[in-house]
Amino acid sequence: MLNTVERSTGAKVTNCAVTYRAGGGDMFGTCPATCALNPTGSGADSINREYEAAVRAAVPRGGLAWLYTHFNPRMWAVREQTTHGGQTVFNYSADKLSQALRWIRKVPVVFVVPSNFWDDKPNKRRAHFGKNKVMGIRCPNELNKKIGCATGCGGSVPLCARTNRDYMILFTGHGNQKKLAGLEPRGGCYAAGGNVRIHWQRLAGAQQVESDSVKVRRFARQLPARTLLRHHISGDLGLL
Repeated sequence: MLNTVERSTGAKVTNCAVTYRAGGGDMFGTCPATCALNPTGSGADSINREYEAAVRAAVPRGGLAWLYTHFNPRMWAVREQTTHGGQTVFNYSADKLSQALRWIRKVPVVFVVPSNFWDDKPNKRRAHFGKNKVMGIRCPNELNKKIGCATGCGGSVPLCARTNRDYMILFTGHGNQKKLAGLEPRGGCYAAGGNVRIHWQRLAGAQQVESDSVKVRRFARQLPARTLLRHHISGDLGLL
């Protein structure tokens, strides 16, 4: 099930187009069952190849599109990505720091840090990890709420829509499960609570005639030129 919103009013994604994806009857149905942020342990074991190809091509005319996936890049059909525009940028949302460091030179990487991560950091804008001191840039919206994906993040190209970057984007655990992000036990998904959960749960129980692949392509085609499209406010690439 796929829900599409032409113009979001969400704080971070104001004026962006967005989508939500859920499994039939299970809001985590399109997410990998192995995702550390998934508190249920249920979900998909493989990627929907038809949908993966469709969402990769689902970019507004003259605009940009990006998504975050918890499926390991080994499972992607394609890892090479265009610099800007033409294809949706796939960001690998790593479950563990070791995974983030392993893939940082090969694909765009993001990583969720615990809610107290920045408490003792003198510089709350960036951090360095591993023996090679890989840099992580904190999502600018966390420091200035006036900055959003469409309003100042990275200038004309939001940070998460950039492919050839040698730094990871850091998101701080948020939502009512934020204390679980980056820790044991499983959990910490921001979409598992609050308004996003209500919306996501409703979507999981909805009926849909056309496939997600057809719907996402059609949605991107009919968006105004130069739109920024954030796929999957909740949901992932999983095969139902």
